[in-house]
Amino acid sequence: MLMTVEDIVKALHRRSGNEVARGSGVHFVTISRIKNGHKKAPSYGTLEKLTRYFQENPVEEEILERENQRLKERLENRESGE
Repeated sequence: MLMTVEDIVKALHRRSGNEVARGSGVHFVTISRIKNGHKKAPSYGTLEKLTRYFQENPVEEEILERENQRLKERLENRESGE
């Protein structure tokens, strides 16, 4: 599933534009324009590349958020008897 533009902008603010450009194959200027709100409707291909990059290269904060969500779901399942 593709990330939303809003989620991509949030992720871009946690990373170096040059790092994302090198890793994703999206031109640095495009990344800068998305990050700064000058490009509000990136192409499907750009969204696809950035989504793939962020899924394959999560920052520690994102890893912890996912793990916390999994633990919360497990606890809720136990409490509901599943």
